[in-house]
Amino acid sequence: MGEKKLKKNYFKIFSGILVHKKPLAEDEIATIVCDTLNALDYLHSMHRIHRDIKAGNILLTEDAIVKLGN
Repeated sequence: MGEKKLKKNYFKIFSGILVHKKPLAEDEIATIVCDTLNALDYLHSMHRIHRDIKAGNILLTEDAIVKLGN
């Protein structure tokens, strides 16, 4: 799935904060979940765990890159 599709459903407010305009499509959700699992796999390979995985801690950059928050 391309990053452009994820990006087109967002708009900017304030300085750099992005808010989603409409519900995510199934393929967008699949991409975010896959990237989240890859991030968790990386953390586990570094012998680290994330104890608070939830929607509010899964962040997207302007380039639709998933980042895990805490």
